[in-house]
Amino acid sequence: MGEPVDLVGHDWGGGHVVNVVLSRPDLVRSWVSDVLGIYDPGYRWHELARQWQTPDVGEADVVARFGGTAEERAEVLAERGMGRQVAARVAAGQDTAMGRAVLALYRSAADPGTLGLGLDPGARGGDGDRTIARLPVTAAQPAVGGPRSGACGEYGDLLPIRPAAGVPVQCLRGEYLTHYGMPQTYSHRYRLHGTLCETCRLIEARDQAERRLSEWAHLDTAIQYPPDAAPQQGLVLVARPPGADSLTGHIELRLDGAVTGAATITCCTSCRSVTLDYVQVAAGYRRLGYGRTLVAVARARMPGYTWTAPLPEGGVAQAFRARLPYPRAAPACIHRRDGSVG
Repeated sequence: MGEPVDLVGHDWGGGHVVNVVLSRPDLVRSWVSDVLGIYDPGYRWHELARQWQTPDVGEADVVARFGGTAEERAEVLAERGMGRQVAARVAAGQDTAMGRAVLALYRSAADPGTLGLGLDPGARGGDGDRTIARLPVTAAQPAVGGPRSGACGEYGDLLPIRPAAGVPVQCLRGEYLTHYGMPQTYSHRYRLHGTLCETCRLIEARDQAERRLSEWAHLDTAIQYPPDAAPQQGLVLVARPPGADSLTGHIELRLDGAVTGAATITCCTSCRSVTLDYVQVAAGYRRLGYGRTLVAVARARMPGYTWTAPLPEGGVAQAFRARLPYPRAAPACIHRRDGSVG
């Protein structure tokens, strides 16, 4: 073209833009990419991508997703909000070849983060950092780096969280996400993937007093760290199982290494009973789903057990307890009475 160009990249194209900027910055005048989060060494693929990267699971998904007739696939796309003429053209290309291409693409990038984008592995943490620092930056493009904890507010307000449970159908307000779109997002504050409801985004844009529920982050409750091995950045779950002479365990939510919420449970494996003793969330993190997430994690750790929860003191705690479908008391566990461990 004879002169440096302006590059704009979205999704996978955003990674290609960064690759060009890293390898031939002399060809670029300005650049925009919406996927800089995948450079984070702690980046983790969204749930659907992880399915595609899993042998057999990925094959089963693409068969279900791209199987059937073109008319059936077009109808599914139309139900998700795509115009019927466009849906018919897209559905015509959704065949077994596309399924194989999807699996090959996502499995070729199963290791995300800095190495996954093709930086020199030997330069990671050394010259690689300096290479990123030399990227041409325009006024519209924030520099890579800066505080990673969000201490300066650069990552925006805290988002609500919910346990990850497949592709969501409804948003936190109960709107059906297939009608007007549900872009997948990434919270740098939490280092978690999320979902944005376009309907709620418009509602909140019109009325600043509306509670911010349009976007929320998905926390994989199956990933729980021991206290000494928990990451110091992002939102993570930490499990403290009962000790050898104790029936009481703890589950914590930590944000950038600080405890923001915790649940205490007392269990007896002999009686198969559990008491949710206490759920505590720091004042600045309430009404975001932290408490319900802690309860969901506790329940998942002890399936098939009988659960009870005492009535707490204080208005906030009582309001939260009122949403839990557990009885307040149960027959006393004999193992707790005599001090033995079940």
